[in-house]
Amino acid sequence: METYIKGNALVEVGGRRIGTRVVFGTGGDMKSVNQLRDMFFNPLGFKVLPYRHNNFDSGEYKLTGFFVSAADFVLLDEVIDHRGVVDRERAKQFRLNERNRLLSSPKEFKRECAEHCFTAEEAFALEGENQFD
Repeated sequence: METYIKGNALVEVGGRRIGTRVVFGTGGDMKSVNQLRDMFFNPLGFKVLPYRHNNFDSGEYKLTGFFVSAADFVLLDEVIDHRGVVDRERAKQFRLNERNRLLSSPKEFKRECAEHCFTAEEAFALEGENQFD
């Protein structure tokens, strides 16, 4: 967070933007997930390009940082049509099958869900160290 805020001086001079910053991560990256969460849910405050989507457990549309659901990003011939468009339901089923292989290892299952998340809540599921079922 400190680096991000200090880096603003490198891309903005006198109120005029002269560069672009790119910040990204996956839900499985636990080291700074709290700070990434703050930036993600407050894009305007952190001068992040806002993105309106409904990839939340509630299905409600919200303005956040950019988010791509794992159900929208599977590059297998079985889930892509002749135009190159992903069949979201088939892609989601593929990811669910991948997750279910780890059901007997709860810690790794949770990590898999965070790395290949369907919702923003899943992306931040590894926050903190005291997780209960």
